[in-house]
Amino acid sequence: MEETKPNLADSLVADRFFEPMRSALASDCEHARQCPATPDEKWLRVHVQRVLSASGSGREHLQLLAEVLGLPTARSSFFDSLKSSRRRALLEEVSAAVYREADRRLAEADHLALLPALAGRAIYAVDGHHIEHAVHALRDNSGQYVSTATI
Repeated sequence: MEETKPNLADSLVADRFFEPMRSALASDCEHARQCPATPDEKWLRVHVQRVLSASGSGREHLQLLAEVLGLPTARSSFFDSLKSSRRRALLEEVSAAVYREADRRLAEADHLALLPALAGRAIYAVDGHHIEHAVHALRDNSGQYVSTATI
């Protein structure tokens, strides 16, 4: 079987993706500790990758980590650490810090300003579920709106 190794482009994308997490962890995290077996950064990365992966099980994910991503992780460390109250608190702390930073960056940016056709126009964002549909919109026998975009 041919050995698969992570390529440089994948590594750079992953580094960029995990940078906010790394920055949050490097800031003054109350629950961060020096853990020689599985450092906090690796623990966070491995578990976030589990959520994002298409692996059917935790064991399949560990195999993917070792064989494809070059991040061998002990089965016991991976599963047992899910019970750690310190790790959970660390995850909550880092998640909150990443959220605050993303919120700050989004508040500073006016993404719609990049579209000159919208200049001088009022822009409203709403959830279509809370808007009354037009009087001529298709409705069923009970008077409920019937979407034309569903099967």
